[in-house]
Amino acid sequence: MMTMGQNIILMIWISMIGLSTQYSSDQTLYIGNDCENYKIHHVNKEDTYTIVWNGGVIPNYCSIGFIGRDDGYMNEYKVCVEAETWKVPNCGAKVKLEKGVVSVLSEVYSCYQSPSSWCGDSDDYVDIMFESTPTHSSGQTAEIRLKVTATMTYNYTMTIGLAVGGCVGGLFFLILAIVLISRVRARRLSPVILTSGYSAPTQAQGLRNPVMYSNTSGSYPDSFKPPPSYESVMNTSPYAPPPISTNPPVNGS
Repeated sequence: MMTMGQNIILMIWISMIGLSTQYSSDQTLYIGNDCENYKIHHVNKEDTYTIVWNGGVIPNYCSIGFIGRDDGYMNEYKVCVEAETWKVPNCGAKVKLEKGVVSVLSEVYSCYQSPSSWCGDSDDYVDIMFESTPTHSSGQTAEIRLKVTATMTYNYTMTIGLAVGGCVGGLFFLILAIVLISRVRARRLSPVILTSGYSAPTQAQGLRNPVMYSNTSGSYPDSFKPPPSYESVMNTSPYAPPPISTNPPVNGS
């Protein structure tokens, strides 16, 4: 049976495989035809956009909006714009880059500037605005190609997976430490059981076990002498009574 931590790791691995197997798509938007001023295009690692202008007439107000989004709406991206082709013969055409919900102007490009790349802030809206002035005449040899991509700045799935996995791992090690400490304490507090072969150390020998020897009445340490038997006392004492004769008495004696 798989543990909770193993299940989380498996889910993260499956999600990463799913992201890696997604097909990339690039859509092309044309200035003059795709100026949907109130539409927000979602851009991420797989979905990118190319904005093309071939020198045609630019409407009075043409804005294309982007934000970094994918299937996991808790993930965050920053939108980046890179100029792949920038041929503007006169200053009649301008490109403005605005960011934020309130559309704060960030960059303005025209014939005086040749942009390379630019990125907005994390999880910010980016509006690309195209303008033309009376000095611009359509049909001139002009071409602009802008590549719109997104870079992930916050992966919600990975962050939550690592956080949960770290909590589960930390809880496992905490339980393991508690079990080990409990076992050590139980061993220290358990009573010592003395077996029959154990003898208390004598004062002269310290902690060394005394030598045991056996006699007819039991085993004693060498520092202990048993008292003499009754027979030996009666035979050696001067005050002992005379032995009792076992012969029958003779008459007249």
